[in-house]
Amino acid sequence: EVGGLGGGVVVHALNETLCVALQFAMLPPMQPKVFMSVDLGASKLSVSAYELLQREVGVFRLVELASRTDVFCSGSAIEYRMMQWCEKRRPFQNSMLTSKPALFKLRKEIRQALKTLTVAEEATIEADNVVGGHDLQLVLTLEDFEHECADIFDSIASLVSSVLALSCRKCVPDCVLVG
Repeated sequence: EVGGLGGGVVVHALNETLCVALQFAMLPPMQPKVFMSVDLGASKLSVSAYELLQREVGVFRLVELASRTDVFCSGSAIEYRMMQWCEKRRPFQNSMLTSKPALFKLRKEIRQALKTLTVAEEATIEADNVVGGHDLQLVLTLEDFEHECADIFDSIASLVSSVLALSCRKCVPDCVLVG
């Protein structure tokens, strides 16, 4: 219905993971390929394996070989785990997890710290007046982050292995990370 509002015709409804798969499949050189997409979204983890087949010159077909989703593994789960990590190390008595303004500040700082950890070995989580007039300043190392979220990362690896097995592949040459 939504597509028809602008006078267009809806051919298929596509989710974000499939759109990224289509976009990757169309990257030059346009040739048959096998690849995987891993989407660690805010609410779930989706892993899919695809094969781009050439039907005739200039005509391709994208086939989903296997796909699995885990709703217990998500970007939000990582954020919450890191909020608990901060809560355990807070230098004051007041809980940050019971105050909405504190949760907002903490989540913002954790997201920034996780971005920093993609290029550095450590990141500082700082929030002024986070709760009860107290300031928060913690150093999160990449090692601490990996240790704290090890079970989540194991879940990701397990789902990738499951999709590889379902798609009858031992490995896939390309992997597209979504998000």
